[in-house]
Amino acid sequence: MQIDRRNFLKKCSAVVTVAALSSRVLGTEAMMSKSSIKMHGNNILFLVVDDLGWADVGYQGNKPKIQTPNIDKLAKSGMIFTDAYAACPVCSPTRASIATGKYPTRLQLTCHIPSMRDTWDKGRPPNDAEFSTESGIDTRNWLPLEEKTIGEAMKELGYKTSFLGKWHLGYEAYHPDKQGFDVQVGTSNFGQPPSFHEPYKRIWPRNQKKEFVQIYDIAKDAKLGEYLTDRLTKEAKGFIKANKNNKWLCYMSYYTVHTPHQGRKDLLARHGGNQYLAMIAALDESVGKLLECLKKEGLDKNTVVVFMSDNGGTNGNAPLRSNKGSTYEGGIREPMIISWPGVTKPGSKCSVPVISMDFFPTFVEIGGGDPDKSTAVDGLSLVKLLKGGRRLDREALYWHFPHRGNIGSSGAIRKGKYKLIEKFRTGKLELYDLSKDIGEKNDLSEELPKIVNELYAYLKTWRKETGAIMPKWRKLTGQP
Repeated sequence: MQIDRRNFLKKCSAVVTVAALSSRVLGTEAMMSKSSIKMHGNNILFLVVDDLGWADVGYQGNKPKIQTPNIDKLAKSGMIFTDAYAACPVCSPTRASIATGKYPTRLQLTCHIPSMRDTWDKGRPPNDAEFSTESGIDTRNWLPLEEKTIGEAMKELGYKTSFLGKWHLGYEAYHPDKQGFDVQVGTSNFGQPPSFHEPYKRIWPRNQKKEFVQIYDIAKDAKLGEYLTDRLTKEAKGFIKANKNNKWLCYMSYYTVHTPHQGRKDLLARHGGNQYLAMIAALDESVGKLLECLKKEGLDKNTVVVFMSDNGGTNGNAPLRSNKGSTYEGGIREPMIISWPGVTKPGSKCSVPVISMDFFPTFVEIGGGDPDKSTAVDGLSLVKLLKGGRRLDREALYWHFPHRGNIGSSGAIRKGKYKLIEKFRTGKLELYDLSKDIGEKNDLSEELPKIVNELYAYLKTWRKETGAIMPKWRKLTGQP
């Protein structure tokens, strides 16, 4: 219902949108027809960080010890999204939402993917009956191949595509090279690397069984003393240089700053032995090297650079409440930057709530496609915001995490300035006014029962529409 209305409104404004894009992006080229939005030559460098907290970047100004000059420079060159969200408070569902433009509930992939040990041993892809129940609820352990991915969509638009780093959407049969990416580097079946220092492989005791864990395609030739973040950056630069005469999407998916917290030796010395700060410093160095590579190759003026995290941080996210695994803001609100030379106003900020599903249709529109005809049924193109617009045709954002987390299993909705959280185990509803209470300290549920009822009705309708699976309670422990 909401999707149909959204698409109707967007199609009604197609003429205005096309004219604006043509005049602003193409400049000296002739105005293009309404049915063909083409912005030739716009490469996309997509930087996704693992477990980076909303406040864990210098430009937020919340942690003086954290210095990220290169990320801050990127922020000054583009647009900061102050109210950007991951689709889930843990990694795999958010990554699936990026890949498909769909809510994780539609994919039945709502928790981080476990080891899938039995499936590996069988040496074949899982079938629909093989869901994980480790978290007390069925959740898919892979991104189905029939789902159209952002890699496949960009290839159809003539882009060369690469995926580097953390995938975490299934084992080998479901890796990026099976999902539309021409180049795949540094993937693993696990959500964290065995080590950030070579060798990137080891025997890992897990659930009383020993498993061999490795970063597949770089473990075999890792050089002595190599650091994983640096190696992935080198590979990304190689892809960019090799494709300087093509349109390309480089999806740089960092393992950092996920555990194990292991900093590079020289950066550890610079940060007083603090492993986490050293990892952030390496991340910032990587961003700087990639931006410098674009400039050196003459690609800095026609490359869109996007920076985002996949869920909340693990080391505190003040002034936000809670951490990764929580549907409070600290578990889902992310640092996000988009720099589009000639389109985004340098140093600008956007407070419109956006979410990880929006990347799919945004990239499609940047690439010259029609986002309304894409399979990203839940995402919205952010192009109008990047051009200075102040709203999207979307009523609300939703979250569904029916697994164990920092607050137990819960669901949430944000509509305007209000956010409602439902705790599944107790049934308790909490209401917050994020315009005044970003730290979610003042529960307004008893003061504003009409708003609670309205948002709760929206939330239940959305769960039904997207096929959200509710928790199954364990009889012995009472835990979700």
